[in-house]
Amino acid sequence: MLLVSSVVLFLVACALPALAFKRDSGLSEQTSGLSALTMGWLALKPPQVGWLANVFVVIAWIATLARAPVLARIAALLAVLAGLSSLMLFRDPAPAGSTGQMWLMDLLPGFYVWIVSLLDALIAAMLVTVRRPRADVEQTSA
Repeated sequence: MLLVSSVVLFLVACALPALAFKRDSGLSEQTSGLSALTMGWLALKPPQVGWLANVFVVIAWIATLARAPVLARIAALLAVLAGLSSLMLFRDPAPAGSTGQMWLMDLLPGFYVWIVSLLDALIAAMLVTVRRPRADVEQTSA
């Protein structure tokens, strides 16, 4: 159930406004979660690796479904840590194409929903157990 809520929250986060930026030119703009998902990779530069949280959370979802607890937990933890690195945009500007740089001014509801979806994935990963073959289950219960 937590895995499903993680995916649903992730999709909801894509539909909400997520970040408010101010450009070098002084113009302010809001970015939706979907825009952050599709364009966020352009801002990848250490220590700001927030967009990679999306890759890690998908790996965590798949590993959770496959009942691979170690991979699920590592990927989900990396997703949360990478997601939190997005806060570095308050300190380090994001590239804004040929127009200069954008400074993060505010976190909007989509960002918080996204972080909750990552935390949900981590909790789901922590609760996953290794699927044992049916023969092992029958032998231990006999």
